[in-house]
Amino acid sequence: MNPGVEPRFLTRKTVEAIHEEQIDTYGGLHGVRDENALESAIAAAQNVHHYGGGDVYEVAAAYALHLAESQAYFDGNKRTGVQAAVVFPEACGVDTSPLQARPTYDLMIKIAAHEAGRSDFADYLRSELGREQTPDWREPLKDEEALRQAEQRRQEQQERSNEVFDVT
Repeated sequence: MNPGVEPRFLTRKTVEAIHEEQIDTYGGLHGVRDENALESAIAAAQNVHHYGGGDVYEVAAAYALHLAESQAYFDGNKRTGVQAAVVFPEACGVDTSPLQARPTYDLMIKIAAHEAGRSDFADYLRSELGREQTPDWREPLKDEEALRQAEQRRQEQQERSNEVFDVT
């Protein structure tokens, strides 16, 4: 990690766009159930970097864990969490295309059941994506660019994993 340089943290607007897209794609109820829980989940990921010295994988895992556990949305909390955990490293320059949908989904279910934790998810990301990838800690992307990139990644992932989150 490059000291003194900020990662491209996800904004609330970006997280809400991820959630909306997940609900539109896979179904469920739109809307925030608990504003404070959502803000807390987003801030928790930043705290992992600022106070815990977490790397890109720890921060991504924190997005997954805290967005899923906060239950801030009426539906789609795990889906939003796991997608945020993919969008964040991508925004930092890490290629997440090697992630396989089924093992990622299975681990997210274990996290939701308290059978796995943040460090398990971070270790999984490291093992699948490789320690060699050096994140590009630059200033945050403009929301529009981050959303465009997230949508492109989502479409690519959906092509690879339609069966994983199929709710029909």
